[in-house]
Amino acid sequence: MVLDLVDVREFGFPGEIIALPLYLYDHGGITMSTSAFGCAWDSGQVGWIHCTKGRAREWFGSDDEARILRALKGEVEEYDQYLRGYVFEVVVYKGACGCDQCDEVIDICSGFLGEESAIEHAEQMIQGV
Repeated sequence: MVLDLVDVREFGFPGEIIALPLYLYDHGGITMSTSAFGCAWDSGQVGWIHCTKGRAREWFGSDDEARILRALKGEVEEYDQYLRGYVFEVVVYKGACGCDQCDEVIDICSGFLGEESAIEHAEQMIQGV
């Protein structure tokens, strides 16, 4: 897949900034991506996500462009999960029923972005009981 990279030379920082365009789709809910949605009516570019190579060296110990691009895309994917309401709560109960009336809550944690993250943490919480 070819990424639409901004030509940062026009901003006076040749080779120092790695950036990706941000697109938003708004139709009964919103979603965000680093690639276009293809709907001229309800979507379009709303900005850029970027990182300087200097900042990447501080964070990652490297200014590898592929790594920076993966990190930028990951940030947008995580924020998109939040925008779409993919935020989960995990509750661990003592007993087989799993309802508040018959079982005691042993552990509870919320704010997991994405179902996969919630399941992973649920498994860790169960192992810790």
